[in-house]
Amino acid sequence: MSIHGSIQNRMMERLPKIKPEVGMGVTECLWSDRHAWEIIKIINEKRILIRRMGHKCKDYYGGDWEVFPDPDGKTAILVWRYGRWRELLWKDVYKTDENGEPIRPLEVIGQVPGRKLGRGAGWHIGHADEYEDPSF
Repeated sequence: MSIHGSIQNRMMERLPKIKPEVGMGVTECLWSDRHAWEIIKIINEKRILIRRMGHKCKDYYGGDWEVFPDPDGKTAILVWRYGRWRELLWKDVYKTDENGEPIRPLEVIGQVPGRKLGRGAGWHIGHADEYEDPSF
């Protein structure tokens, strides 16, 4: 198994599981960047609804970011599976004919939760942190 990304993000991914609570921060660890989210609803013990927080850079090269709640932020559902939090992926719903066959050209009329999960990017619950790597 090869390890990719910054050492800080890889270390945050492996922190122990914390019981989620509404209002608690969540950090999405990417290759070298981090994005701040917040928990807005506990669906059950293994599913939570999160929302992307607003952010403002105070010092780009110093890595100083301010995060704040954003009522219009993007939402996502995290699922606890295989020992880590993973993002629930959504499946497109297409317009169909009376036989249930998709009408061509395909027209997306909505989305429903799919059965697939994201790759398990490092989702750390308990702290909301924003960071963009200035070297890119």
